[in-house]
Amino acid sequence: MPISLLNMDLACREVERCLGRDRGSYFIFRDMNGVVLAARDAGFLQAHRAADFVAPDGMPFVWLARLLGFRHVGRVYGPDFLLEFCRRTEGAPYRHYFYGSTEGVIAKLAAR
Repeated sequence: MPISLLNMDLACREVERCLGRDRGSYFIFRDMNGVVLAARDAGFLQAHRAADFVAPDGMPFVWLARLLGFRHVGRVYGPDFLLEFCRRTEGAPYRHYFYGSTEGVIAKLAAR
């Protein structure tokens, strides 16, 4: 399972960089449970390998990266990333689009 050596700043910059490409992109925010699932499901693992990045959503990834000398790696927790990316790109020349969930959850997200 590939885990990208990212922190919040690098993840935000990488998503912005990918927005300028002429192809779709996707990003995964992975915790340790996903590693276990990928060991059992080849399709799940392949989806991770094809992602533009797999962010270290869980602290065990961060601890391991730092132990291996990658001091810049930090936790990129999905919900925190969403809020940070929206904050950083407010007023950017593209729009944010949210798909899925219930009307109630979407209304809460829009209000936040």
